[in-house]
Amino acid sequence: MTIGVNVITEFGSLTTSGLIAEVKKLHDVAYQLGLEEAKEMTRGKYLNILTRRRR
Repeated sequence: MTIGVNVITEFGSLTTSGLIAEVKKLHDVAYQLGLEEAKEMTRGKYLNILTRRRR
């Protein structure tokens, strides 16, 4: 079995409240990743890393 199938099987065996808790955890992780990405994009902007070069 692949990891994805194992995760789906695990989620399928959870109670409703357990599944809701897992979804909340995933949401929190996604939110934190978004915050980190925004910080890095801002940092890149201030360091002029993300500017386009003119030909």
